[in-house]
Amino acid sequence: MEPGPPPLLTSAGILLLYNGANDKLAYGPGWILFDQADPRRVVARCEKPFVLPSLEWERLGTVPNVIFLEGATARSGDPLDLTGYYGGADQYTGAMRIQIKLQ
Repeated sequence: MEPGPPPLLTSAGILLLYNGANDKLAYGPGWILFDQADPRRVVARCEKPFVLPSLEWERLGTVPNVIFLEGATARSGDPLDLTGYYGGADQYTGAMRIQIKLQ
C-alpha cells in the first residue's frame, strides 16, 4: 500500500487516496479519512478498493491488472466528488469519477 495523490482537506476531515493490491496482485485504489484536529484518528475508511481493473487496457499491458491512482481534482468544488487520474497496466493513462460516500 502507498499514497496516491496529495491529501485533500475537506469539511469531513483529511482525505487520503491510496493504492494497494489484493492477494491476486490486482491493484486498485482505496480511501481513508482522518480527523482534521487529530490526524492520528481515522474517521472512516473504505472496506475494499473502490475500483479494480476491468477494462482490457487496465488488465493487459506492461504490468497487468493495475489501476494506480496518481492525481485527483474536486469536481464543482465538492472535495468528496473527484476526477481521478490513473495509470492502467503501467502503459496507459485514464480518468475516472470518484464519489466518496460517508455514512
